[in-house]
Amino acid sequence: MRADGREPMDSAGARRKIGEANAQRRREEIEWDRMHDKPEPEVFTREILPLLEGVSLGKMKAATGLSVTTCAKVKRGYVPHPRHWSSLRAEASKLDRD
Repeated sequence: MRADGREPMDSAGARRKIGEANAQRRREEIEWDRMHDKPEPEVFTREILPLLEGVSLGKMKAATGLSVTTCAKVKRGYVPHPRHWSSLRAEASKLDRD
């Protein structure tokens, strides 16, 4: 498509899939927020972020379902929704066992 000068993400089908995925993620966040107290972002920065130094972006993606781009942002200090924190902490703890 790009060779023909068209952007694959500009199709109606692609936009629909992206919208559906975003809506699903938002529903999951709302459900998590309803069931949990939301921790302070500093907890992630202080306790989890340092543990992620040796974790690959691919492993972070597999553990959380976040995109590689978002995982890269996390490694640079972006704080993801708290529902991902336990998965990231668990993935980081695997490094200690290997």
